[in-house]
Amino acid sequence: MTQKQFWKIYIRSNIKLNLWNGCIKMQTYNDKEVTRKNTRHVVAGIIEKKSKLFIARRAKKDFLEGLWEFPGGKVEPNETHVECLKRELFEELGIIVDVGMYVCTSSFVHQDINMQLHAYRVPSFSGIIELREHSESRWVTPDELHSFNFPEPDLIIIKALC
Repeated sequence: MTQKQFWKIYIRSNIKLNLWNGCIKMQTYNDKEVTRKNTRHVVAGIIEKKSKLFIARRAKKDFLEGLWEFPGGKVEPNETHVECLKRELFEELGIIVDVGMYVCTSSFVHQDINMQLHAYRVPSFSGIIELREHSESRWVTPDELHSFNFPEPDLIIIKALC
């Protein structure tokens, strides 16, 4: 695969949108679509409070440093998406969350590794948010999301939300 990356999102309604160089092709898909064994799965939480969404700026010294994201992390072996999201949001933010509806999946390639970012709504949480992995955070309306610099996979989530 060249530097032009191939992005797919899977929406609950069994529609696959293929994005290639800004062009969108819509088709239905089978829920049993094959996933390659070398695919790594990551989850993201769309934390909601009073019609606003929580976003955080990455502080780690990696290629995503300074970009905004929906917090989450890598799924460990034998861990469900829900278990992972609960663990990651506790580790990163110190909160205990209720994981709600699935939003979408953004598929992409990073350093020759197939990645899938699965987004879930987080309608409620307990505790006070502490930034342990991020430099800053904001509560924003869905319309304000476009004002922040997100990595490409998160932009797919934003399109599914708006």
